[in-house]
Amino acid sequence: MIPRFLCVVHRVLFWTEPVLYNMVAVGGREQKTDVDIAILRAIDTRADLFPHSVRQMFLFPVHWSPYASRQSKDAWSDRELAKLLRACMGVVNLLLLCSNPATSCLLPMLEMRLKRLVMFVSVSDGAIDFSLPFFQNLSHLLLADFDGRDGALQLDRLQVHNLCRLPKLTHLALFDGSPAHMFRDIFTGCKSLQALLMLCTGGPAAKALAKDVSLHNERVVILSDENPRDDWYLTIRGGHDMWERADGFISRKHKGEINGSLNRYYLAPPETSETATDAPATPRVAAELPPFYPPNWSERYSIALYSFTQR
Repeated sequence: MIPRFLCVVHRVLFWTEPVLYNMVAVGGREQKTDVDIAILRAIDTRADLFPHSVRQMFLFPVHWSPYASRQSKDAWSDRELAKLLRACMGVVNLLLLCSNPATSCLLPMLEMRLKRLVMFVSVSDGAIDFSLPFFQNLSHLLLADFDGRDGALQLDRLQVHNLCRLPKLTHLALFDGSPAHMFRDIFTGCKSLQALLMLCTGGPAAKALAKDVSLHNERVVILSDENPRDDWYLTIRGGHDMWERADGFISRKHKGEINGSLNRYYLAPPETSETATDAPATPRVAAELPPFYPPNWSERYSIALYSFTQR
């Protein structure tokens, strides 16, 4: 009886373990949590599990503390971070916050073939090459500048050209501080684009964009006070994320249900109560994310206490 029971337990674990690792998070490099340590051990014992199980990843590979010489002995090492990324090649949905994605320990990430990417990185000096295979399978992309508080970014002509050549890109989100001519170039060059989301930090910015005649296009959706961090987590919970709401908004425009110059482009974020209703209850897989807009160094020490992982 006992051997049979143990066999059943083993089989149940075999079936359920992949669900446990559907989402993996690195919420900073200061100190590994107990869950982080358990995941690294599991990679050693069940390396075959991770490429087929891990589909969502939150990656924040940053040392928040300005006191690098005082880092904890449990801090993420370059070797451990690279080991985790090499084990998770099946990730299709990534949230990346990183000033320098070209760091050697992050290079294994380039082997991923993502479908959705929210990326806050430094885009200056042509550092992001959209011709890489890493970007070629993307259908949904949110781009923002890690070094700027408002998330706005400036892409050079080659970057815009390669961005427009992404074969499967249907949804793109940028912050409103990005120059209008860049939006126009994307409209002209990206034939597969179905929705362009402009994320605004406030009402006046949304109104200014809506009044820019050169940007009037049925594919434009302007969202005010949207939090991409929370929206990404909403996707994991099965709620209606900004992409889905934008598609619904565009569909209503096609049907003539939305009229008026401003209302035709402006989509407010969902109310908290609606978000809670739309997102079904799931096992506890996350606590809090670090603030999405990188603060200055005087604020970072206290913010390092935030985490995004199991407890």
